[in-house]
Amino acid sequence: MDKEFIDYLKILKDIQTDTHSGSYELMTQGVACLANIATENIDVCDLEMLFHFGNLKHGKQARDKNIMESNLLEDDKKYMLELDEKIATGNYSNHKNSDNGNCGLFSKGKLTLIGFCDK
Repeated sequence: MDKEFIDYLKILKDIQTDTHSGSYELMTQGVACLANIATENIDVCDLEMLFHFGNLKHGKQARDKNIMESNLLEDDKKYMLELDEKIATGNYSNHKNSDNGNCGLFSKGKLTLIGFCDK
């Protein structure tokens, strides 16, 4: 990609991941937690977890299920579940950008990656 364009995107206020809804935080922290496991242990369940972090309309119960079914380390699962709880209950520091945890990165329906793999 064009380095000048990427540098421009980095300074845009609308793309500051630390100042937006909980979905940005879930995505950022989820990727950081995935970095703690061996690449060969990452599978579609981990990608499904990240996919659902991009659309919080799936609901907390679905996100928690994805976290539990992921290959994250147990301490990282606990951390992610606690973060999701904060976001869902409006106790996340940037909750003003969400509607009781109902926010997301993308406007998409309740899709699943696992469904695509079953075909």
